[in-house]
Amino acid sequence: MLQSEQPQNQLRPRRPCRPHERPWRDRCVDIHLEDRWLESLNSLLTFDLVSICEGHTAEGSNRNAKPPHINLRLKDDLLASTIRELDHRGQDLQHQLRELFHDTHTSAELEFRIQIRTSNRRDNLDLRVRAIEQPVRDGMDETKRDWFENVVRNLQSFDNDFPEIIGILRNIGP
Repeated sequence: MLQSEQPQNQLRPRRPCRPHERPWRDRCVDIHLEDRWLESLNSLLTFDLVSICEGHTAEGSNRNAKPPHINLRLKDDLLASTIRELDHRGQDLQHQLRELFHDTHTSAELEFRIQIRTSNRRDNLDLRVRAIEQPVRDGMDETKRDWFENVVRNLQSFDNDFPEIIGILRNIGP
């Protein structure tokens, strides 16, 4: 049986998981991230999950600490039509992000990037959401769990509203 044909719970990560990680599908994820958050973020209709982190100290110091964050990327098949509409709909997107992520503990940024190399060009529209103004601690406490609950719910809402906000139509779903 090919790995892609195996049931999801039998997939093995591509690399050995570190002590603060656990296997999830074919990836290693932070041990305290809940399966339902991962399932929800991997089921978004207009964005793909790029990365998610529960937040970590750097071996006990905050020198290189990583705050909790979720990074998404617009699906490739929506990119061209979205780019055409960004100039006209940017304020609408800003308003929606402000409404969903208005608390002082969260930063949300929608970033359009053009990457030009000698061999190719790649355009990306990334949505980065991270916790701010919270001490970075290892593990999952109630404050961090609440942050993830709210952010995942708000990302699902933004994902559902995005095609209408940006003015693009798409046959979404089954």
